[in-house]
Amino acid sequence: MLKTRLKLSIISSLITFSACKKQEAVKIEPQPPPNLSRSAIELTSKLNPLSRARLLTAMAESFIEVKNNKQAKEVLPWALDASNAISHPEEKKEHLNQVARVYAQIGDLDGAGLAVSKLNRAEDQDLGRAHIVEQLALKRRFKLAHSIEAAISSQKAKDLALLGLVKGYVKARRAIDAGKLATKIKGGQERDQALAKVAAAYARTGQRGPWQAAWAGVRTGHFQGEAEAEWVRHLFRKGKLRDAIKDARNIESKWLRARTLAEIASKVRSPKKARKLFEEAYQISLEEREQVLKETALVSALKYALKKKRYQDLKKLKVHLRSKDAQGELITAWVKHYARAGRLKAAQAIYQTMVDDALWRSRAGAELTRLEADRGRFTEALFLMAKLEAEEVRLQAVAYAIVKGSVEDRPASGIEQKALKKALRIN
Repeated sequence: MLKTRLKLSIISSLITFSACKKQEAVKIEPQPPPNLSRSAIELTSKLNPLSRARLLTAMAESFIEVKNNKQAKEVLPWALDASNAISHPEEKKEHLNQVARVYAQIGDLDGAGLAVSKLNRAEDQDLGRAHIVEQLALKRRFKLAHSIEAAISSQKAKDLALLGLVKGYVKARRAIDAGKLATKIKGGQERDQALAKVAAAYARTGQRGPWQAAWAGVRTGHFQGEAEAEWVRHLFRKGKLRDAIKDARNIESKWLRARTLAEIASKVRSPKKARKLFEEAYQISLEEREQVLKETALVSALKYALKKKRYQDLKKLKVHLRSKDAQGELITAWVKHYARAGRLKAAQAIYQTMVDDALWRSRAGAELTRLEADRGRFTEALFLMAKLEAEEVRLQAVAYAIVKGSVEDRPASGIEQKALKKALRIN
């Protein structure tokens, strides 16, 4: 008996030691990358914990945006380490979930798992795993994604994981598999969203029967409208303009109907036909009695008008937008439109008409600073970023400039260091 107990004790110790060694194996030691990003990482020690965490995560996301996963992987351990000092539970949870998503996005499951393991509650860990499942599915790593989904016990998280798998199968053009998974989702909104995506997948390949079957399973008017809009796009691509317009006019949701007609208008070659469709979209928007829906419809339509360079439409109709959010969204889209076209003076002129709202001023201003960074004017971009009022927007913009400035393998100059400190508001 004593020998048996001793043997069991030794086995238990070995298992514990093995688990510890495995934990050490996935532990990631922060290693600062070279150039401007290293200077930024060193400066983050002077930021408050949440700001530090947000900047580092935004840097990793920006590295992914410029297709530099290697440096994203080098920055992420610092972002993960920053979570230790965040005191507010909800802010810490949000940050860890974001880090897990970004790790999964670059295929680093050890890092993603480590981020999830730092979440306190089992339900939160399940939600973190659901985000990992989606990223794996989008990368077509379905076997691994399914194995993680199967281990999730929380129903809400399981529904989100299944929705993530549906998105992955739709992206991989496996609509049948996506449809089977969609029917397993218990939550109404997630199920409707999944079925709408399945319907959209069938619409893109012109399979009307399966499209109708998936559409019929959707209970929410909004997601039904999204599926219908995708069928309209299919008809338009096939050159069936008359049928596309007819089906667009039958969409029950007014704002989706207006948006879809405006989308068609932005793509037709005939200026006369485009004008008529845009006017119809605007009229449908203005007939909406609920102000929020009216503004949503009108902003959606006017964003498509931007693509067609119908600037007079925006100047004429923006008076119908009463809320700061609707005005801010439209003006930000307008500034972005000019900035991405390289028209800095035009973008600045529109920016001057921005509503008195710190968040929207910052979002529109960030588009101007992004243009400077894209032109290689990192110092100028950083000095401009220092003026952005909304901290989260400012930190995202600074992260983008840092990443763009890190392309050249050189240390940051003195003036760049000064601009970086100013942008991060470090004395």
